[in-house]
Amino acid sequence: MLQHPYLRRLDSFSLTVLTDIQGLSLQFFESDWGTTDEQLCFYEGTLLGIAYPVNGSADIAIDLLPQLEKKRRYPWPSTTAFSQALVTCTEKSPRWLLHCEQDTDQHAIQAITDDAQVKHSMALALAYCEGKAHSCPGFVAGDKSSMAIYRNSKAGL
Repeated sequence: MLQHPYLRRLDSFSLTVLTDIQGLSLQFFESDWGTTDEQLCFYEGTLLGIAYPVNGSADIAIDLLPQLEKKRRYPWPSTTAFSQALVTCTEKSPRWLLHCEQDTDQHAIQAITDDAQVKHSMALALAYCEGKAHSCPGFVAGDKSSMAIYRNSKAGL
């Protein structure tokens, strides 16, 4: 696909995962002017977003596809391919945390761990980004360990 597949972006839509998940790969973006410092993250060959190291860990944080600059000439996947890659990546990762907010710090976000609810919330967020829904749920989702750490960090506030 030659253009950005999403109409809208969210204030926050990111995934934190381990860097050593099978199928996950990182490569620097090659623009018309050469290699950039943007490290693209792919799952099974499908672009997920731009990756950033998480200090002091083996994790990376990924600004997901709907967040990326629309005018860049990234290897844009279809919305279906992106959605499938995102779901499969979270299923295959032993540790992951997905954060989604339409308007950061404006509404409470729901912490979810139920697989069906996570997939439903992801689908609603992506429908909003595609322009097929008027609102997007604010949520944080992840594996049990990551969610426990998230809840403990919020309890200390």
